[in-house]
Amino acid sequence: MDLSGEPDESSDLVRLWVRKALACAVCEPIDDPGDGYFARTPRAPGAWSTGATAALALAELESVLAGWVAVRLDRGLEVPGLEDLADAARA
Repeated sequence: MDLSGEPDESSDLVRLWVRKALACAVCEPIDDPGDGYFARTPRAPGAWSTGATAALALAELESVLAGWVAVRLDRGLEVPGLEDLADAARA
């Protein structure tokens, strides 16, 4: 996917993708009481986070997802759904 052009456009698309990925995130308590929460999203296989509270786990997941997208783009790998967002922005 070519996200060349205005850097702000690329950043906006990544932020939008992260928001959409967070909207379908799952956050569950870790098995042992008091161990915090585990958060993940089906839109980013292998990306996950933990936190003392559900809110902290989700906040950390937001940062993890931004990094996940950056690494995939840097390596020329697909970011599921990002192309659709770019097409919609161009329309």
